[in-house]
Amino acid sequence: MSAVVDLLERDAALARVDELAGAARAGEGQALAIVAPAGVGKTSLLAAIRDRLVARGHLVLSASGTDRERSLPHATTRSLLEPALTDPGLRADVLRDAAVPAAAILGGAAAPGPLQHSLYWTVANLAAHGPLALLVDDAHECDDASIDFLGYLARRVTDLPVIIVAALRPAAQVAWSPALEALHRDVGELQLPPLTDGAAAVLLGRLMNGPVSRGFIETCVRATGGNPFYLTELARDLERRGIDPSGDQLPHADTIAPPAIVRSVLLQMAVLAPAAPRLAHACAVLGDGCRLDHAAQLAEVPIDEAATAADALVASGVLVDDAGGLRLAHPILRASVLGDVGRHERARWHARAAAVLRSRGAPVGVVATHLKATEPAGDPETADLLLQAGEQALGAGSPHAAVALLRRARDEPPSPAAVGDVEFRLGVAEAQVGDLAAIEHLVTGIRLADDPDTATERALLFAELARKASLVPLAVDALDTVLASTRSTRLRSLAAADRYWIGRTSTTTYARVRGQRGDLDRALAHPDAEVSRVAACHLATEAAVAGPLTDLHRYLDLALAPPGLLAHISIDSAALAGALFALTVGERHADHDALTTEVLEKAGRTGNWVAHVLATIYRGIELPRLGQVGAAATEVSDAMALATEAGWPMGSAELPAVQVAARLWIGDVAGAADVVADVPFDLANPTTVPVAMLLHTRGEVALRRHDPRAALGDATAAGACLEQLAVRNPAITAWRRTASAALRVLGEQRRATELAEEELGLARSMSGPAVQAGSLRALAALVPGPEAVELLAEADGLVAGGPALLERALVAYELGAALRRTGRPTDARRHLAAALDLADRCGGTALAASAREEIALAGGRPRRTRVTGVAALTPAESRVVRLAAKGTTNTVIAQTLFVSRKTVEKQLASAYGKLGISSRAGLAQIDLSGLESGS
Repeated sequence: MSAVVDLLERDAALARVDELAGAARAGEGQALAIVAPAGVGKTSLLAAIRDRLVARGHLVLSASGTDRERSLPHATTRSLLEPALTDPGLRADVLRDAAVPAAAILGGAAAPGPLQHSLYWTVANLAAHGPLALLVDDAHECDDASIDFLGYLARRVTDLPVIIVAALRPAAQVAWSPALEALHRDVGELQLPPLTDGAAAVLLGRLMNGPVSRGFIETCVRATGGNPFYLTELARDLERRGIDPSGDQLPHADTIAPPAIVRSVLLQMAVLAPAAPRLAHACAVLGDGCRLDHAAQLAEVPIDEAATAADALVASGVLVDDAGGLRLAHPILRASVLGDVGRHERARWHARAAAVLRSRGAPVGVVATHLKATEPAGDPETADLLLQAGEQALGAGSPHAAVALLRRARDEPPSPAAVGDVEFRLGVAEAQVGDLAAIEHLVTGIRLADDPDTATERALLFAELARKASLVPLAVDALDTVLASTRSTRLRSLAAADRYWIGRTSTTTYARVRGQRGDLDRALAHPDAEVSRVAACHLATEAAVAGPLTDLHRYLDLALAPPGLLAHISIDSAALAGALFALTVGERHADHDALTTEVLEKAGRTGNWVAHVLATIYRGIELPRLGQVGAAATEVSDAMALATEAGWPMGSAELPAVQVAARLWIGDVAGAADVVADVPFDLANPTTVPVAMLLHTRGEVALRRHDPRAALGDATAAGACLEQLAVRNPAITAWRRTASAALRVLGEQRRATELAEEELGLARSMSGPAVQAGSLRALAALVPGPEAVELLAEADGLVAGGPALLERALVAYELGAALRRTGRPTDARRHLAAALDLADRCGGTALAASAREEIALAGGRPRRTRVTGVAALTPAESRVVRLAAKGTTNTVIAQTLFVSRKTVEKQLASAYGKLGISSRAGLAQIDLSGLESGS
């Protein structure tokens, strides 16, 4: 009893795969899902596809999802990739750089964290040796981690010589999951239709060894829906019953419909051998690859009887016995066997299967697959095994699977001593899939911790998750609950430092922590290096918002002291974000570049997209100041897409705020308006610095759209939020500057001047030279010509020759325009020419256009925009050239930027053409200072 192997009416499917394979060999990979019900011939088609691809020179790797392994994270991934890595030399070449973490999965051990990025690079490195094809049968039966990986790879395969073909059933016929839904979205689909009457005639003629009447064919097709498996089994059944396929005496279609065929199969089992039905049921419950002794124990039959029954079932085609163990010959047969019993009896079978496998030392994940299908029975051991399996799933980057396992563990329920563990791990898993139920479970896990220090460790993790989700009050509440009881001075210091700083960031909690900065000072003196570095970062950030500037630099020096900040803290922590923020505010450009480069490279190697996004936020603020406006827009846009893909739609309010600012500098006012109109943050009631920054940028959009009242409203509302938080440094958000400009347009000169003078006073005491220069520009717009020239000359002196290209361009433009208006056209043209040159280098399209107009008014002739050289590079090209010039390999560049090697190669080739060189070696002869420091 076996499914038909003929490929009737599958020429179109094979032609489509041939087309994709040709594109893959040219370096343009694609992914395809073959979707069809069970029995239509997906497995046979995949076998034919494999043969064709092997003949065309592809390395073909195949795997199949099985229900037995659905709770084993990356089980299918291992089956798919491990066979290609048996050669030690190839393995070493493939599992290198960013692919190194994948060795934990591909060696069979549990993995330490999210692996999709690493597994992508494993595939990319394999594909570097030649075109690669990945074929996955029964993808709907894969574990969630493997499905997530296939989707992750499918979204990035277009630049690789790789074809992915996954066979799966329609959504209505399988247990749907978020991972499977995402995979459907990420791949093209090819539906396999049932057989037509013509193909059915060919098939039935072969099976029944003789002529088949038209009426017989039509009846069979009507009964089976043209399903090849059902047609095959129906033909065998009718032949056994002596039905003449060429005659007119045909049974009614209802009597030969699929349910009748299934009942016939089940009845045959009983006559084959007395133990056959129970053994078949045991094999169906245990899943593909079960051992005979396991199946016999589960079926509760002696091993000799089980062996006889197994041989009979194999001979009849009900079972297949291969190197992997016993399995039902077709999914339809397995469903039929399992469908013969009710839900409660099936749960009892799974409970016995779990007991059998546990007694035989099966992996926890395999046992948990069965336990998950049982009824809760108050067994603490069951809950403990499900907890272990859930933790393994979390460690292997499969949070959806972990949620299912841990919820089942909670329902068992666990022993009173283990409830806190289950609740907290469940909350962690739910947080990773964006389920708000996580909050309740995490808080319960903290409350039920078995000792105060465990509670503190959990509270610190919860606080970090809550901070990233903008749930600041909950973070502070959690840390409040543990501080009094924590025994470890190290944990107490970390909790107190985080409580102060997290509470400091929101108007809803600031009153609770105001005046408690001493917690940071005490943590700074702690002998533990992590505690003291965390405190130094938070204190540097405190100085950034409240001054003085000397304190900011002192604390940053402590944070960055050898062996470096990342030797002690996580690359995605609040402390790291604080250090980058302080470096930005303090205009420490070289230190900022070094730290963000280190973070991005480490994030690229480990696939830590949260760290990549956080570092990009602060690069997005930094790069425009250094004259790389377009690069900021590109990098932040890429980071927003990465955050959205990972389930963090806008990452943080800073991301869209930085994107809006960058778009305004390149003259894309409409694009900036679109970004700010589509954010999920409550701009009507800002409570945090990031949301206030975003509201301020919306005010800037309104100002560019000639709506000064809206601009004034947004700027002053942002300012009110920041004042509540005692955040006064204009280097963070120059809302006074925007409000002043709006008031000037509205004719309220006095109020506009007061705000501009207030900002300048703050900038002189709290900010670096570039911000001070901007404040001088704002005030110069409100005073008479000679006084404006004096202020602008002071600003020019602050930034002259420095790295702040954008501010230099703005100052040069304003000074040139002021000189022209005071009757000094020669001096004006000199400054305006510098402004145009700097604006072009910065990518400041709007500023460059204004400079050209002013040069013409001053009697000059503006030069053309450069089309070659460093200034002609696109933001993406500048980014890869900057890294290549440091000696970074193409692979590491691609990993750092979360793009493909092919993308890097294309961008470098284009850049070389503009720079007039032919290879990377020529970069040594090019002045790239504008890309490095903006000077």
